[in-house]
Amino acid sequence: MSTISFPSCIDYHRTMAATLTAGDALNREASILALAKDFWFLTRDLRALVAEINNLTQAPSKELETFVSNLEGLHLRLNGLLDHAHKKGLAKRRIISFSVASIRAHNEDLKDAIERLHLANDCEIRDAALEATAEYERGETVSLESVL
Repeated sequence: MSTISFPSCIDYHRTMAATLTAGDALNREASILALAKDFWFLTRDLRALVAEINNLTQAPSKELETFVSNLEGLHLRLNGLLDHAHKKGLAKRRIISFSVASIRAHNEDLKDAIERLHLANDCEIRDAALEATAEYERGETVSLESVL
């Protein structure tokens, strides 16, 4: 993983805008082709957002808290959008079902990333991980084979 400057590398706003656009199209009962287009753009942007978050290696704690809060809001909006799409029967329409399934999968990946960011920002867990790494580097760990 490479070091990325934070938060300029992550385009959260594009993904939120795509989510709102797809939700608006769904609410105004746009044509299936317009919905397919909006859901496809959302899929593309959400996939890119999750990939950027997964490549993140360093972030200031203060900025991270705000960013994670924004991501949690995005995750909730995506859940609402997916529920609404399911109620409208879009998950069964061939032209849009793949995008709906992809958004659902990427939203789960987003949820996992949010949990990792919460853990990364937890001082106790960070200190324990640093201590375990230092212990390993000093050779003070025991291999699993010797325990079995």
